[in-house]
Amino acid sequence: MKSAILFSKDQNLIKDFLDTCSNNGIGFIKESDFANFVYELQHESIDLIIYDFQKPFDNGLKHIKIIRKIKPKTSLIVVADELPKAEGGKIYEENIFHLEIKPIQKNFIQEIVIAGINSNRNNFENT
Repeated sequence: MKSAILFSKDQNLIKDFLDTCSNNGIGFIKESDFANFVYELQHESIDLIIYDFQKPFDNGLKHIKIIRKIKPKTSLIVVADELPKAEGGKIYEENIFHLEIKPIQKNFIQEIVIAGINSNRNNFENT
């Protein structure tokens, strides 16, 4: 079974991603504490990572760099409330799969989750 992990404190976002994963047979782990999130990344087989980017920008960027060191080939979707273009560019430099600004429509969540899972599969097949 494929699995996804979400780092967020946003209950609406958690519900939307949980519903999408459940409807598509994807296991789902949610964490709101970054230390626990990192632990799960290190100890679980994860096929998709979703990170809810929070201010301040420097902390969020550090978190993304840590995620990339632990799981460099796993698809990473970053979701944010708002993000200036320069900051968005710095996030893309970390080789993320997709950056999306909230609110996200439910049908689009399904599209990016499925695309992220499939992209991750392709990453492993090409190595």
